[in-house]
Amino acid sequence: MTPIEITLYLQLNLSGNAGALMAVGPHNDKRIYIGGAGDGTHGEDTSFDFSKIGRTDPNRDFDIYGRLFIKPVINVTLGAKASFVADVSVSGAVKFDLAFSSGGFGNGNVNLNAQVRLELLVGLITKT
Repeated sequence: MTPIEITLYLQLNLSGNAGALMAVGPHNDKRIYIGGAGDGTHGEDTSFDFSKIGRTDPNRDFDIYGRLFIKPVINVTLGAKASFVADVSVSGAVKFDLAFSSGGFGNGNVNLNAQVRLELLVGLITKT
């Protein structure tokens, strides 16, 4: 009789990426120019006033919009290996595709994948 060594293994991989997008636009189609002179009361060009940046200020000059993208991936493999005879493993992956907006909404998708793998050494053994 030959002893068979059985090895259990667990593999965990984390990866992904993230990104962000920011846009600045006029509030209520207000025309604002860089280097403008005047306060706009007589129709002349006005310049940016960064003190009016609050989202709740009705007299703000511009709006800032943002979007955040997050795409993490988690891979897990669990298996057992018996010497040089067999290797059995179960793998799974979870892929997230998430997006969040400064307007208070977001969306996303989740993709699940699974795989079962079996490797066998098949051969003819002779004894003399």
